[in-house]
Amino acid sequence: AEVYALCRDIVEGEPFKLIEALVSKIANSILETYSEKVKGVRVELIKPDPPIHGYYKEVSVEVTRGDF
Repeated sequence: AEVYALCRDIVEGEPFKLIEALVSKIANSILETYSEKVKGVRVELIKPDPPIHGYYKEVSVEVTRGDF
């Protein structure tokens, strides 16, 4: 529930122009906030119906940070 709240606050906070920046912010924030408990994190963000030319059902970005 705590990680969800952290992610929600980031997603609903200041806007990001690129989902790459948003997913990086989420990953880095999780590592910083839970550095005592979390050694590595993998975050995937899926954006449905992106505002780009052509028809795309969704686009996604995955970021891995830390050690596994």
